[in-house]
Amino acid sequence: MIAILNDRRVLRLAGDDVHAFLSGLVTNDLAKLTPETPIWAALLSAQGKYLADMFLFDGGNETVLIDVHADRADDLYKRLRMYRLRRPIEIEPADLKVFAAWDEASLPHPPDPRTPLMGQRWLAEG
Repeated sequence: MIAILNDRRVLRLAGDDVHAFLSGLVTNDLAKLTPETPIWAALLSAQGKYLADMFLFDGGNETVLIDVHADRADDLYKRLRMYRLRRPIEIEPADLKVFAAWDEASLPHPPDPRTPLMGQRWLAEG
């Protein structure tokens, strides 16, 4: 079964310093992020309060694509722009859809980074 996850939004971050920028903000190690392996991470407040969880995908050419729940997308966008300060990083909504598949082992997409039991997850034009 393949599904488009319509309750998700995608943000595109691009710039020479994007990995270092996100490394200081999210709860996972961006060194683990590769074109074949997305990661699951969260953004917390300074007090440790949950703000958003997200999937990060390597978009190539110093680009990271963030898959986040639609209810959290606007706030995440605003916070990332605020935290960016003067860094030369572009932050914008991306015109991509989030797809998930279960019981489709033959598809060439990465497993869900939380656990492979949750199937596969990927971004594409839709």
